[in-house]
Amino acid sequence: MTSLIQTYYEQAQLSDAAYAILAKGMSIVDYRAALEARGFTIEEAADFADKYSIVDVFSDDETSFYAVLFQEKDASGNLTNKKTLAIRGTGDPF
Repeated sequence: MTSLIQTYYEQAQLSDAAYAILAKGMSIVDYRAALEARGFTIEEAADFADKYSIVDVFSDDETSFYAVLFQEKDASGNLTNKKTLAIRGTGDPF
């Protein structure tokens, strides 16, 4: 069973990952590098990329809206039915 603290940590990581420059279909090397560029440690980036697959990314430059749909993987690396939509805060229009 997952503890409440672990759940909060995972949700915080998903939220933070939405601020990385991600793309659907990017290589695992590029995925980890994007997370590291965002501030994840090497270990955090590897663990995150091993646990979550990028299903889709939506970006609107006009409004600065950006969202990533992640899909969780099980311990064997198989995709589960659990998906999370992480939405980045918008940029300052002024």
